[in-house]
Amino acid sequence: SNTNESLLGTTAPSTDEAAVLADLTELEHEWTVANINADKTALDRILADDYAGTTIDGQTQGKAEYLRTIERDTVTQKWEFENLKVDLLGDRATLTGLVRFQIENKPREFHFVDKFVWRDGRWQATGSVVTPVD
Repeated sequence: SNTNESLLGTTAPSTDEAAVLADLTELEHEWTVANINADKTALDRILADDYAGTTIDGQTQGKAEYLRTIERDTVTQKWEFENLKVDLLGDRATLTGLVRFQIENKPREFHFVDKFVWRDGRWQATGSVVTPVD
């Protein structure tokens, strides 16, 4: 955890890219679990209020719509992330990589670009673009 605290007691984001990559990788797993379980409490914590994402079919959705339309996923058996890279700029970070889902014994792969901001002492997602890999 980060001990670089200001007088207000709010922590600053780490400047160590490896540490941020580890934190965001963990958050990506939490986010995936929350999506699969349609866990709106977890998603409300993970997504920033100004979140704007682009879905697989190219639709843009904000946080409220995301939470309203999410449904439990009963087909994804497991997933793994590959080639994760973080681009860190102060209190903002962009994570890129590949996620492979095992869906009823059929793998599906997606490239993703997820954007995060450091707020209230933690990373929150502000955007996500997911593109299927043919």
